[in-house]
Amino acid sequence: MTRKTTRMLTALLSCSMAVTNLVPFNVMAETAPGDPQEVQVPATKNQEQDTKETVPVSLTNFKGDHVRSEGGKVILNNTGGDNFAMSEDIKVIADDFHYSADVTIKGGEASCAALLVGVGDRENPGNAWRAANVIRHEGENKMRMFRVPGDHNYQPMQVLNDYDSTKMIHLDLDIKANGDFTYKVTSEGGSENVMSGNMDDWAGGYIGVLTFQTEAELSNIQFTDRTVRADESLFHTTLENLRGLQGSWKITEKGMHSQGSGDNFAISETKIENFEYSANINNLDKKGAGALMFRVQNPDNPKDGCYVINADYTHNIFKLFEFPTGGSIAEVPLSEVEPKEDGSYDIKVIVVGEDIYVYANGKGIMREKDSRHKGESYLGLLTWDGNIEYQNLNHKTASELPAVEEAKLSDFKILTDGVTITPTFDPNVKNYGMDIPAGVDRVVVKPESSGDVYITLKDRNNKVTKEKQKVTDTFTLTAEDFDMNFLNMGVTIEKDGFSENINFSVNKWLSAAELAQQPYRAQFHVTPQINFMNDPNGMVYDSTDGYWHLFYQYSPNNNFYKQSQAHVRSKDLVNWEQQPLGLQIDEHGLIFSGSAVEDSENTSGLFNDNNPGESKLVSIYTYHNEKTGKQSQAIATSKDHGVTWQKYAGNPILPNEGNTLSGNDFRDPKVFQIDGDESKTWYMVTAGGAAQIFTSNDLIHWTRSQNLTYKNGDQIHSECPGLIPARVNGTGETKWIYNGSAGFYVVGSMKKDENGIYKWSAESDKMDIDSNANPWGGFGKYATMTFYRDGTGKNRQIGISWLQDFIEFKGKTYKGLQSLPQEYGLKQDADGNYIVTSNVVEEVDKLRDTKHMLYQTEHKKVSSSDSNILRGVSGIRYDLEGEFTLGTAKEFGFKLRKGNGKELIFKYNRETQKMYVDGRNAGYHVNSGNFSYTLKPLEGNKVKLRIIIDQGAVEAFGNDGEANISTAMYQENSNIGMEFFCDEGDVTIDKLNIYDMKSMYTGKSGSETEAPQLYLSAPREAQVHTEFRVDTNMYPNMESNDVVWTLDPGLQLVKEEKGSIVVSGSKEGTYKIKASAKGLEKEVEIKLFTSSFASNIPDWNLDGGIWAITADGVIGTNTGGDSFLMHNTRIFKDKPFIYEADMQILEGTAAGIVFGVSDRNHPAADWFCANIERKDDGSSIAKLFKNQNGEIWNETKEIPAKRSKAVTQAHLKVVYDGAGKLEYWLDGEKILERSNVDMQDGYLGIQTFRSAAVFNNVNVQYPDASVVSLMEKIPALTIAFGDKTLQDQLPKQIRVKLDNDVELLETITWNLNDVNVNKAGVYTLRGKAAGHTIEVKVTVKADKKELQKLLEQAKTYVKEDYTKDSWKAFEAAWYRAAAVYADETTAQDEVNICAAALEKAMQGLEKAAVTADRSALKELLASAKKIKAEGYTANSYAVLEKAIAAAEKVLANEKALQSEVDTALKNLKQAVLALEIVQDTANRNQLQNLVSILKTVKKEGYTAASWEAFVKALRQAEAVLANESADEAAITKAYEALQRSYRNLQPVSVGDDEKPQGDGQKEPSKPEAEHPDTGDTTSTGAAGMLTLLAGGAAVAIRRRRKQGKSEN
Repeated sequence: MTRKTTRMLTALLSCSMAVTNLVPFNVMAETAPGDPQEVQVPATKNQEQDTKETVPVSLTNFKGDHVRSEGGKVILNNTGGDNFAMSEDIKVIADDFHYSADVTIKGGEASCAALLVGVGDRENPGNAWRAANVIRHEGENKMRMFRVPGDHNYQPMQVLNDYDSTKMIHLDLDIKANGDFTYKVTSEGGSENVMSGNMDDWAGGYIGVLTFQTEAELSNIQFTDRTVRADESLFHTTLENLRGLQGSWKITEKGMHSQGSGDNFAISETKIENFEYSANINNLDKKGAGALMFRVQNPDNPKDGCYVINADYTHNIFKLFEFPTGGSIAEVPLSEVEPKEDGSYDIKVIVVGEDIYVYANGKGIMREKDSRHKGESYLGLLTWDGNIEYQNLNHKTASELPAVEEAKLSDFKILTDGVTITPTFDPNVKNYGMDIPAGVDRVVVKPESSGDVYITLKDRNNKVTKEKQKVTDTFTLTAEDFDMNFLNMGVTIEKDGFSENINFSVNKWLSAAELAQQPYRAQFHVTPQINFMNDPNGMVYDSTDGYWHLFYQYSPNNNFYKQSQAHVRSKDLVNWEQQPLGLQIDEHGLIFSGSAVEDSENTSGLFNDNNPGESKLVSIYTYHNEKTGKQSQAIATSKDHGVTWQKYAGNPILPNEGNTLSGNDFRDPKVFQIDGDESKTWYMVTAGGAAQIFTSNDLIHWTRSQNLTYKNGDQIHSECPGLIPARVNGTGETKWIYNGSAGFYVVGSMKKDENGIYKWSAESDKMDIDSNANPWGGFGKYATMTFYRDGTGKNRQIGISWLQDFIEFKGKTYKGLQSLPQEYGLKQDADGNYIVTSNVVEEVDKLRDTKHMLYQTEHKKVSSSDSNILRGVSGIRYDLEGEFTLGTAKEFGFKLRKGNGKELIFKYNRETQKMYVDGRNAGYHVNSGNFSYTLKPLEGNKVKLRIIIDQGAVEAFGNDGEANISTAMYQENSNIGMEFFCDEGDVTIDKLNIYDMKSMYTGKSGSETEAPQLYLSAPREAQVHTEFRVDTNMYPNMESNDVVWTLDPGLQLVKEEKGSIVVSGSKEGTYKIKASAKGLEKEVEIKLFTSSFASNIPDWNLDGGIWAITADGVIGTNTGGDSFLMHNTRIFKDKPFIYEADMQILEGTAAGIVFGVSDRNHPAADWFCANIERKDDGSSIAKLFKNQNGEIWNETKEIPAKRSKAVTQAHLKVVYDGAGKLEYWLDGEKILERSNVDMQDGYLGIQTFRSAAVFNNVNVQYPDASVVSLMEKIPALTIAFGDKTLQDQLPKQIRVKLDNDVELLETITWNLNDVNVNKAGVYTLRGKAAGHTIEVKVTVKADKKELQKLLEQAKTYVKEDYTKDSWKAFEAAWYRAAAVYADETTAQDEVNICAAALEKAMQGLEKAAVTADRSALKELLASAKKIKAEGYTANSYAVLEKAIAAAEKVLANEKALQSEVDTALKNLKQAVLALEIVQDTANRNQLQNLVSILKTVKKEGYTAASWEAFVKALRQAEAVLANESADEAAITKAYEALQRSYRNLQPVSVGDDEKPQGDGQKEPSKPEAEHPDTGDTTSTGAAGMLTLLAGGAAVAIRRRRKQGKSEN
């Protein structure tokens, strides 16, 4: 083996189609004989890890166009640009070394010289290189370590300190094999400047020296090479001079090791025409692919043309494909060939002429013909996204192919009734669809062949679920074989070492009942039962059977892959039936989009033999040839109403060659005729690239008629084109609308030319669709196709669109929906502007359940201060339609599918005149989830809105289709609440109807089929001391008025409303709230927290549901795109600022701080950002960029994977100098810098991109600005005597105004020595903020603790117990003491005097001889003694017995005071109140006890309405008692109704309760003349006392079921 043959070189070539940084690749090189520094060290495992130290070598020989050597010095001329000189002493690749030189700058403004390293091509060093230089930059001398191309700095350029460029400069560079570098610069007599870092893309290369716009003299050039090089004999190959073009290529003990992301090519100098070429390929990580590459036309760029055979572990296939298209020629599953013991494959190709035979481990797997790449060409290798070892890479000339017999499937029989395949069996067909009807769980098939037959089963991701097994007779599929009702059945025929693979995509259809039960299944939108759906195709009304037919793009996988067509049909456009699969893949290629027509007059001549009643359907579709990438048009016919199709033998009818205007892209034919055209000409519009029209008289032979252009003559490009006729404003004038795949419209006319052919011309400009001009980034309505003819005779233009859906989550088994059918029309506004309308067809109204209206109202004015009119209204699938008269409200709308912190917002903004659908916080959505559409008010300032919500789809319409947003969106079925909101004013609801919607699978709505369900809507988290709402919703929709709430201790009930409560809590923790209604219970947990969010920017306004306060700061949720939280604080282009924040990325891609935002209401239009972006490999990128609906520029710095975890929590800071210099600091280290930044005045904010992230300590500084005024005054403060919390009660910050008109918060430093909290009085407390003095009045209240005790004691005395004179003196002292206690300004001396006087008055009270009133006690005692122990708990009844005994004792004491009698009365009441019923039901005795006691209640004192309800319940209870046959349920119902009616008795007037005072103490009540304050506000009579059973027992019945008695 010669050195020339085996030397491994690295070269960098610019490859236009390769995604690469074009850096040197780590191929280990060996020095040729006679070269300096020859090193021949066979590598061992240990040596790979060791650093090989050698002595320094002096370098004096350099080669370049403008370099010379004189007296041991190297002189580089000033060429006005880069001047490269490559070392002739070191001509090998080096990756681990020490390199230094002395430099003298001789001339040139740049003063730039460099050590040149990492050069990829010695002959063309300028292609790719790295350098360590010194340079004069922006007026300063700097050092730099960087890479070209990309001009990428490995560290920010560093200003040189103590440096003089006129003196000799020493450059010193040390680089390790892992990319770590240390670079030092010292000028003579100066200090050492050091830069260190890591080149994360380092792979070594050649070395040299370099100047830029500078003449320099270099001397003392020293190089120490530590590179470890391998023994070339370890890699066995017959190829000559194999060299890597991308990635890492290195000889190891096991052969050639290759690794890299994307395509990594290696090319040899071996050229051959017909050959056998083989290698052992071992994929170490079982990821990506290793490949043989042959017939390479251009060795510098293999993608210009070649063939590739790989073992692709990402897709689990052997794949033969070609460049430049990347199109597949043949694919065979990896599972077809057993790997070798070490997991590798021996791959071999035999190529003779256009024949290509492929073998894997000696087994023939492919036999193909392809003539695209011919003649003598190069051989090479390709590694794609892999870690691959190649060995035994050999070739030899071949002159003929081995003789083999073709393997074929001769027949395929289905022995189970009802099961069909599409198309019908043909030995030449390789792809079939199989349809198994619902309910069939066992299918028997019989494949027949002269070769051996094998069957393998796989899931929709092509993972093997049943290993390959030989079939000698029949094969049975069972229900257990299916994954989500789908499988791929591979039939393999083997003969003479080769095999033929036939695939059956087997769909086991679900029944309507099964589809109706799937929680994430759309119920009135067309969806694939399984797998992936995209464009609607072949939409035609069949007049022979009355069905509307809809075909659609269908993949047997879970994404775009192997498209064919599937089929549904409907009698009414809304209830669709699954049909057998439609057009399937064949030898011409995949089946792409198209249309269909009814050739009712048989213009094609393809229906000459039709029988009566047979259909005349023609499908026009696109073939996509996987081998060539070329697209062409074809037709197929159906006589059995679209069930089976016969493809035209002369396909393609419009080949790619000679017809396309856009290369391979030529697709999506839409065919139509023009009403009234006597010639019956057929028109076909195609695009996929350039839009054009073809014409035909027979649907078979077509002629190009015209290219479609805009008004200015520019060519129209789009996918899925359409030409839609529409009458303007319902008049007779017809225009033709070009539909650019639902992304844009162009209005034009069709007029006849001199040959009688209609030609289209544009009359409007391009009309981009709001929020969907780019459907792939918009709301995702796409590929609109219209029906051929309206079967109702109304001549409507009815279209259906694909709602893009790539959403994946657990429980969802499909991707993709079709929109509801929409009628397209055209209007002109008052200014003559066209408006294309798309509104749901009237047939959709049939799905409304008019018997179960969810809500309706009319003529209702709603303001922003009103409560939610839709509280308690519930729905999952519904149709909301309303008409509104605009008022003063800025915007109004609906929050739908509310629950669990989620909501879908549908609103109209009066100022922007736009309709919005905001699903960012609704659930799973496409793209940003937030979409808008222009909608101008109708006459009378009115707006019509309609939104139709299905599981998986949301379709919104404004003004009968003037605006339309249709998008895929999935939400949890427990989110069922609704809210109507109105901001900053009012709006009038002229009419609003919300209909429950029927399922196409059951014909019924949820109101008819769903069991009752109770749901709670509450925030998951809330701040302490803030109020939050908890709503109940019942589904199916019903009112939940009678709700019993149970709150954990620590929560306070603020307010209770219909089906809703407002709650707050004062302590952190997790709390439970339970609701019970109509026999259902539901519980939620709420976490209360104290937020630590800090910012010197005041008044952040959080965006409904997307941004929220948490314990750790402010969190932005993952909305699937950019989410901004903007503030009205600004920065300025000509003034310095510092903006910073702490940030933690919890999950997802990227987040950062934004600044210079032009429009804070539409931040994505124009903004700057410093962010962190996480990558799949665990590393992260720090990025500084400007974005204007796309990045304008960026600076990036890779953060290695070892730091990525830490980087998810980091401190971000940007520093701007006011003159164009912008720096990005990460965790205190400057990592990026950009000069001449086009900074602009703009707003500040924070941002997430496809991530959830928490921000805190968000602060901005303006170094040149100063505070001019304080913007608020601190209110006076009153504190209790001895209060130690003064510091906590004082504000920490104050709002200030700067001289740039920005308002910020400044920290206050207080002088607490100004206040003595242990001495009552009024103080002036002073503080400092930004140099300004702040004063606040602080009042320290007198010490009233002793006075409070005396006042509480005074409340226990009863007037009737004491003599008149002593009570009078006592009362006077009490009044005076109470007044002093209430006065916060009272001096301490006055407090002490009043306390002494009150104590003296209490001591002077004299008892009076007065008989107490015992009537109430007697009456209550008599009733209580009648209550028997039966039915009550032993403990509660024992308390009652004790209270009865105490009452009897008091009654027996003739000298008992009135207070003693009242205490006994109170205790007896409480004992009765505390009785607990043992069971969940009441018995007859308990009801009798309750009736007996409540019959004593008097009418006086209660309102008429409440008394009437009470009497009614009492009489009903008596009737139940009188009914001897009344069961337990009737007794319990009567018992609870009587309890409830008593509780609901309303007093005519109610006294005020005591109110807490500002210091948290209660103001003691003044003396009561008639009754003492016993703490019991109920009546003292027997009737009044019975909050007893009527209140307490109710609580016991409802609460003992799970948690026992609740203490209140």
